[in-house]
Amino acid sequence: KELSEKEIKQVKKVAAETLKKLKEERLKVDRWRESRSIKAQVRNLIYENLLWLPQESYSDEEVDFKAVAVYQHVYSNYYGGGKSVYTMAS
Repeated sequence: KELSEKEIKQVKKVAAETLKKLKEERLKVDRWRESRSIKAQVRNLIYENLLWLPQESYSDEEVDFKAVAVYQHVYSNYYGGGKSVYTMAS
């Protein structure tokens, strides 16, 4: 199913808010990837935020799948202490 313009805006809002919360809280911690507790908090924060995706377009199973994909992206690209692949490239 193709997303409506309203749904696209909602998805973008969820994505931006999720990243903002992560950067403000968990991703500031140096070496967060070495802490089982913080990794769990990051996974939970991502999942809880993705629950705000449009229900008509994203089933619970799709939210689970997307949460795993987002976590894997964050884990691979955000190192902790405010550093990421994006900030190191400049």
